[in-house]
Amino acid sequence: MKKTLLLTCSLIASLLLSNTNLLAQYNKDLQIFSWSSPRSKGALTDSETVRFTIKNIGLEAVSNFTVGFSQDGGDTFKEETVTSTINPGGYLVYTFSSNYAVVGTDGATYIITGKITLDGDEDLSNNEHTEEVKNYLIGDVDDEPFQISSFPYSHSSEYVYYINNYGTGFSISNYMQAEDIVYSFTTTENQMYVDASVEASYAGSFAPKPGIALINEKPSTFDKYYPDLDVELATGYDTWIASFSDGYCYAAQTYYLVVDKWTDYSCHYELNVNLYRQHDFKAFSFESLNVNGEIDYNNRIVTLTVPKGTDLSSLVATYALPANTEVQVNDITQTSGSTVVDFTNDVTYTINQTVNPFATQTWTIKVAEDISSAITDKSNTTITVSPNPASTMIQVLGDGATVFDKITIFNTSGVEVISKENYKAGQPIAIESLTSGIYIVKTEISNTQKTSRFIKK
Repeated sequence: MKKTLLLTCSLIASLLLSNTNLLAQYNKDLQIFSWSSPRSKGALTDSETVRFTIKNIGLEAVSNFTVGFSQDGGDTFKEETVTSTINPGGYLVYTFSSNYAVVGTDGATYIITGKITLDGDEDLSNNEHTEEVKNYLIGDVDDEPFQISSFPYSHSSEYVYYINNYGTGFSISNYMQAEDIVYSFTTTENQMYVDASVEASYAGSFAPKPGIALINEKPSTFDKYYPDLDVELATGYDTWIASFSDGYCYAAQTYYLVVDKWTDYSCHYELNVNLYRQHDFKAFSFESLNVNGEIDYNNRIVTLTVPKGTDLSSLVATYALPANTEVQVNDITQTSGSTVVDFTNDVTYTINQTVNPFATQTWTIKVAEDISSAITDKSNTTITVSPNPASTMIQVLGDGATVFDKITIFNTSGVEVISKENYKAGQPIAIESLTSGIYIVKTEISNTQKTSRFIKK
C-alpha cells in the first residue's frame, strides 16, 4: 500500500514537472494574454484608451521592454517603454499613457494591432494581437445635437427599421442595443421640461411595447439605462405608444432620448418631442366652447377668440403646465378646468415655481369675440398668410391669383388696421406697428371675398 502511494505521488510530480516544462519552453517569452480596450461599442471617440494584458510565460523575470499598437496594418507603431518587472507566470495590465486609438467615426470598423518587443524573446509568435473594433452606429445618434434656444420646442421624426434587434431579454433595466433610436438635443436654458412619446406601428406579434427614456450622457451600445417600460405585450399587429411627461432638464446641456425598440419585426416608429420652460403654458383653452388659445411664448401672451355673444365674465379655463408649478389670478390659486374667471378685460396669470429657486413669471390672457362672421366669405377656398405667426411682415397668397383688388386687415374687434388696393400676391406687408394678437385678413377679387387669420407675435 505504501509502495503504491509513493509511486503514485512520484508519477504526479513527474507529470507536473513535464507540463511546467511544456508551458515554459524558453527563458524569455512574453505574450499578449488578453485585450481590454478599446472594444466594439457605440459612441467611440478619436482618443480612446488602449489597454491589454501581458503575461510572462518564460522562466526569467523581465523588465524594460517596449509595447506598441498600430492602426495602419503594422506599418507604424505608437510605442511606449515598460519599466515594470514581470516575474515568471506573472501578469501586467498595461495602459498606454501618451498614445490613444483614433476610432471616432460612427459606423466604422478599425483594425488595431498590439505588439510587445523584448530583447532576447525566444518566441515571437505570441508577441502580437489583432483586434477588430467596431464603432457601432446607434440608431440616429446626432453628433451635433439641436441647439434649442426658442421655446417651446417641438419636433417629430419618423424612423423605419428592417433589421433585427438582438436583445434577448426584457426587464426594467435594459442595455442599449445597436438598433435602438437615439435623439439628442441641447438646451440653452436651465430648468426645462420635456414631454416625449414614441408610437410604434406594426410592432409584431408578442413584442413588448416600446420604451422611451431621458438620459443626460451620450449612450453607447450595451450602456445600461432605466426607461419606464410598459411590460404589456403586443399580441398582434397594432399601434403601441410609450411616453413620459415633464422629464426634468435641470441644466443647459445635451440630453438624449433613447427609444427602446425590443422587437425583431420590421416596424415604423414616430418620435415626438416637446420642450418647455419652467413657466410655459403647454396648452390653454376653453373646453366648453371648443376654443384653443394661440400661445405667444416670446411675449407670454395667450389669445383666445370666442363665439360672438359669449359671456366673458364667467369662463373656465383648462390649461397644462410643466411639473412643480401653481397658478394664481389676483392672489387666488387657480385649478385647471374648475376655477371661474372674468375675462372681460385682459387677465394676468401668475405662475409660481414650487421648488427651488421658487421663481415667478406672469402671462397675459386676452379674450375677444369672433367678428369674422361679419365678413362675407363667398367661397369655400381659403387664402394663405405666411409666415404665421409673424413679427415683422406677412405675405398673402391664394387661388393662383397674381393681383387682389383689395386686401384689408382687421383686429378681433373689427377695426380696420391695414388696407391695400391692387395688392400683388406674395408682396411683403409690414406689420411691425401692430400689437400682439390675432388678426383677420380679407381679400377681394372679382367680387369674391375670402378670409384668413394670422398671429402677430
